[in-house]
Amino acid sequence: MKKRKCTHCKGRIDGFPGNIRFPHDGFKFIAVRTEYECNDCVKANVIDIFLRNNSHFGKPLVRLEDNLVVVDWEWYMELQKRDILTTSTLMDIMVLSREMNGNWAIICDGVSLCPSTTSMQLYFTSKHHALGYAGAVYGDSKGPIFIYNISDVTPLHPSLGDKPGA
Repeated sequence: MKKRKCTHCKGRIDGFPGNIRFPHDGFKFIAVRTEYECNDCVKANVIDIFLRNNSHFGKPLVRLEDNLVVVDWEWYMELQKRDILTTSTLMDIMVLSREMNGNWAIICDGVSLCPSTTSMQLYFTSKHHALGYAGAVYGDSKGPIFIYNISDVTPLHPSLGDKPGA
């Protein structure tokens, strides 16, 4: 079997592609490693992006307080208005997730108020983050806003014979 080499550093690649988790400066990261990258290069790239995204205009987007990640949601929304994409950074430090099950959503009149990308809806990994975002972004709202923990998601698979209403 031919040993695979990292396309970045030319070092040996051990293990299989997939998610890797690692700490850095008190933050817990998750990143996807492809079959062409070593863990060290993936970590270095994710940390580099995090440091750049966490210091736009000299103002941090996230910080640690008593080992808890605190997001400046007003600053996040201002960066979004300026088309500065920081959502991936919040996904890298596990504030936001693509996964619905086990995470938190903000709902108003049946519509999700969670952040999203152009291709996917995102969810908060903790109630703390959902409350912070809802308060900062929708605090002046007159309508009822609810924060839900999505704990039981059952996908519908037509190929298995599942039918709505059956």
